[in-house]
Amino acid sequence: MPPIAFSVAGLTKDNIRELYLQSLTLGPEKRTHVWLNPQKTNPPPVPSVHEMEQDVANWYGGLLSAIRLIEPEMNMWSVKEMCAFILANTQTVKDALAIAA
Repeated sequence: MPPIAFSVAGLTKDNIRELYLQSLTLGPEKRTHVWLNPQKTNPPPVPSVHEMEQDVANWYGGLLSAIRLIEPEMNMWSVKEMCAFILANTQTVKDALAIAA
């Protein structure tokens, strides 16, 4: 699958949530979500809210690092704020994981 192109300057919370949900279902990228399936079982277990928070925090932290390399002066939302936003509906994350399994 080709890389997803987006403008760093135009990122919104909704865009970031969509990128996170896409990363749960894309082939090689979904392997990076170790908090959601640490034992690599198939099918993966339903993650707890705590495991989802850890996963979002790790994923968003990586995204923030990349954004800061591209646009060091860009103001972004805190990890805590984005975790709350992405996980406002935990069922959406669980549904994305079910599709990926």
